[in-house]
Amino acid sequence: MKLNVGCGGEKYAFYDLGCEVNCDVQKPKAKISNFILCDICSLPFKDRGFQRVYAFNVLEHVNDPGKAVKELNRVSNDEVLIRLDKICNLANWFTSDHENITLQNVLMPYPKSIKWFVKLVRFPIDHSHIFRNIVHNAFPAFRKLGLLDKWNYYRIK
Repeated sequence: MKLNVGCGGEKYAFYDLGCEVNCDVQKPKAKISNFILCDICSLPFKDRGFQRVYAFNVLEHVNDPGKAVKELNRVSNDEVLIRLDKICNLANWFTSDHENITLQNVLMPYPKSIKWFVKLVRFPIDHSHIFRNIVHNAFPAFRKLGLLDKWNYYRIK
């Protein structure tokens, strides 16, 4: 069996990896089959219960990523696949609820001064449909410039 941890809750779209079990800390907007509401740092699954565990773009949002990785390892009997934003990915800089950032393959706490600036920049985007549409309409151009969808993948056995 496969487990998708942080599959997408209320704020983020569901990311379907074809797993038998999907979980997140927030209830999803859409119906997701085999969804379980839970925290990555306290997964309600037995030890070594899944062949493969996915955590894509989750550790950036967690206060204690070390504890989260230990929990992912606990429920996996084979491998854990983790995906983190690269430093050049705009999502890394403009996702207001990121707690951590990846710098040279090291997950480190998000600098508070930058976090404050991001919240300031994000405010009109989060509170205005006009600004939100402008930003979302710019995504294809950002992707062509290589500024979105840039990730580092890690495998833990």
